[in-house]
Amino acid sequence: MAPRYGDLRDLMAARPDVLIVTGAEPRAARLTDEPYWSEMSMLVAWVRSGGVASALYSCLAAHAAVEITDGVRRRALPGKLTGVYAAQIVRTHELTAGLAAPLTPHSRYNGLDERELEASGYKVLTRSVEAGVDSFVRDGAVLEAFWQGHPEYEADTLAREIRRDLQRFASGAATSAPALPENYFLPKAKAQLERYCAQVARRGRLWEEMPALERIAPKAAVWAESSLALMRTFLAASVRSKHIRDAEMSAGVSTISA
Repeated sequence: MAPRYGDLRDLMAARPDVLIVTGAEPRAARLTDEPYWSEMSMLVAWVRSGGVASALYSCLAAHAAVEITDGVRRRALPGKLTGVYAAQIVRTHELTAGLAAPLTPHSRYNGLDERELEASGYKVLTRSVEAGVDSFVRDGAVLEAFWQGHPEYEADTLAREIRRDLQRFASGAATSAPALPENYFLPKAKAQLERYCAQVARRGRLWEEMPALERIAPKAAVWAESSLALMRTFLAASVRSKHIRDAEMSAGVSTISA
């Protein structure tokens, strides 16, 4: 995938209006030990300084951004949080305008404390009983939106993740069976996966009857409508943020010219 990547300095020089940073599978217990930490720190600082009109961070990127800018650190969860969860809108904001209770896939080992976020100037917009903080925002010169989940996931993304985790378990790279996504597989498919995990645990190796995840994965993303609505509100807010920034810059140039 290396040819698909560009240099961070090229991105900064391009001066995009909007920046979207997605998550990544964690490789280290501490975010500061991740191999991309220094580049991520530069990127987040550039955003906060006004490099773009608006930015959106999801999952691990959201955790990194709040630690870099405000020292809010993620906390390890008792186990992996994985599945599709309903959230409630807890604050009126332009990013929640017209939204019903959103459905969002989550796939993470860590979470952020709502009280710490609020104390640092962030506003929690949606919250899930099972998943905790779902989305939050920081209003300022730059509009910064954060998702702890992955609204961008495709219908089979969680299935592909469980395949990866099952293979690690079966090969001995992981010491325990992975958590199966909640509210995702139909009951029959989930029962198949549970039987498979039990077989692998007893035999200590890959079991030849691994379910065909391509067939049992959901064919449609039930969260797609929520995800599109979330992105529409973010882009609409981004347009407003850009207009405000452009107007302020124009006013500044006019003042200097005069």
